This record gives sequence, structure tokens and C-alpha cells, in this order.
Amino acid sequence: MRSLGRFDGTPLTDPVALAQSVMPIQGRSLQGTTVVMNDSQMDFQILPETEVADLQATLTSPDLNLLPYGFVVRCVSNCASGARTLAANPAADQYDGQVTLALRFPKPAQSKEEPYTFSMLFEIVLDSETRVTQSLDEQQDNAAVTTRALALGASQVMTFGDSTYGSGKTAITYQCGWRVAGPVNAPSVFLGYATTSNRCQALYDVSLLDEFHWQ
Repeated sequence: MRSLGRFDGTPLTDPVALAQSVMPIQGRSLQGTTVVMNDSQMDFQILPETEVADLQATLTSPDLNLLPYGFVVRCVSNCASGARTLAANPAADQYDGQVTLALRFPKPAQSKEEPYTFSMLFEIVLDSETRVTQSLDEQQDNAAVTTRALALGASQVMTFGDSTYGSGKTAITYQCGWRVAGPVNAPSVFLGYATTSNRCQALYDVSLLDEFHWQ
């Protein structure tokens, strides 16, 4: 994440700290006082660090650090509903895919420090594994991620923190937390928890975050 700015175009006081505190989430909405997960916007995906390391080695700009998460495209036309595979060789102006980018930003003490503009860099990859990620908001009930995994024929469910998801028909890949800032050899912020001496330690309070969704 880079180039964070205020509404008036001026730079934020501490854009680096803000960028390192942004958390990826699944698409959702607020209905009254209830947070509702949106099935058509569940595109957030955690990736194993081992696979990210392989991608890192192929970058032409070694000063860039890949993070182990991204957002998965879903097919919305000329395909089976909810599929992730897009037709090859689309015509000009044919856009069969859609992806929801959803993030949570820290709430600043002063509203003028809220970011109005920012940019992100992504590495576009084709994943041979069909995975789904259980977000923090889904951990009260495992039904949603279970249904999503079965519908996609997923080979893995990625999860973290306080999840009670059991493997069932889909293999589970669990960690206390996943790196969302800093290089792999010196991570600074985690989604979920940091692992220290076999204990999970909370690193952030979700009540202090604002949300951004873009589709």
C-alpha cells in the first residue's frame, strides 16, 4: 500500500504507520446494527508463506515484499455462477470477472487523518489450489465457510486466531496469525495473532478500525 492522502490531496501525518495497520477482510455490510457477510463479495484469500516465497524470488524488483494474502476473482458472466475460472481469449470490452477488495483502516484520532486516496500493488497469479479463507467475522459460526468450501470444491480452508473450524471434508491450514506488514523475516503486523512461545497474543482491536470496500 502506498500514496495515502487526505481529501484535499495533502499527505497524511504518518502514512507508513497507517499503511502497516490496514487489515484485509471479506466483503460485508452493516444492516442496522448487524454485520452481514455478503456471499457475492467473499474474495479475500490467505496464501501460504512458502508459496509467497517462491513468487518473491521471481520479482524483478527485489525491494518489494509480497504479503501472503490477496483477493480472488470470481466469474459473473459466461460461466457457472460463483466459479473462479474465466473464459480464455475474451473479446474486447468483455469483462466476465469481478473481485471485491475489502480492507479495514485504523480510525484516526482526527477525522482529517482519514485516508481518501491510496494505491496498492498486486502480483497476478494463477493458483493451482482452490482455497477459501475464513475471516475473523465468520469465526462465530463455521457454517458459512464450510458451505463456501464445499460449493467450490475447495482443497483447503485457510484460517487463524480463535477459529474452531474442523477439517471435515476440506483440509484446514491454521496459524495463530498471518503476516500483513513487514518482510517475512521481520513481520511487524499480523491478521489475528502473533505466535510467541507457543502462545497466541492479540495485536489489535477490531473496534478501532474503519472499512473500505471496492468492487
